[in-house]
Amino acid sequence: ERHLENAIESKMIAGAGLDVTEKEPLSVNSKLLKLDNVIITPHALCWTDECFHDIATEAINSILNFIDNKPILNQVNK
Repeated sequence: ERHLENAIESKMIAGAGLDVTEKEPLSVNSKLLKLDNVIITPHALCWTDECFHDIATEAINSILNFIDNKPILNQVNK
């Protein structure tokens, strides 16, 4: 986080959007909370009924595809 703060303050990067921080919750003294070009959301951004429905449907489809020897959507460990 210190490196991110430095990169933003030195204008090496324009800003940041975070939903995960090293320590959660983020300290109220964090510089990141004071920067206008930083957006921080709780590490629960996807807590909606639609999201949970989609996650369950995708997981079931991935299992069925695996059983049928078909490609698994969104697989990251090929």
